[in-house]
Amino acid sequence: MVHFALDAITSFSVAPLRFVVWLGFLSAGTGIAYSLYVLYIKIFTLKTVAGWSSLMIAILVMSGVQLITLGVLGEYIGRMSEELKRRPLYIIDKIYEFGSL
Repeated sequence: MVHFALDAITSFSVAPLRFVVWLGFLSAGTGIAYSLYVLYIKIFTLKTVAGWSSLMIAILVMSGVQLITLGVLGEYIGRMSEELKRRPLYIIDKIYEFGSL
């Protein structure tokens, strides 16, 4: 049943793709905020900055950029998929013939 639920979520909506974009922005923002924190600690306090700080900043920012890029590409492919279904833009409810009004 979980398989059917995942198919329903991913087949009929581009919402998961938009979620990936926002997750990318969150990850990149976290990396930038963490880099500002590390700079603050390095400049204004006497504490030493741990050696893995630069690695964590790079991983967070670059993974955020990758997620944003994947989300944008996915959004583009999702819109192409919607267009390729060739569904009508509107549905005609009732047809009136000339003279039958």
